[in-house]
Amino acid sequence: MISILLNGLSGEIKVNGDAYSGEMPLMAILKDGEIAAVLTYVRNNFGNKASAVTADDVKKARSANKK
Repeated sequence: MISILLNGLSGEIKVNGDAYSGEMPLMAILKDGEIAAVLTYVRNNFGNKASAVTADDVKKARSANKK
């Protein structure tokens, strides 16, 4: 999820056998804490129960993305 917000996503993807096509613009302009907050919200709403995403998680992914 972090990678999608940092890099965007376009084209067809399959989720649980269903195909979806669209475009998610990159959101790399957001600060690490802002991305973490958005992803934590998504991971804990809409019937989801997942651990929080931290600003440090986003920082690590952003750093790995530059390599």
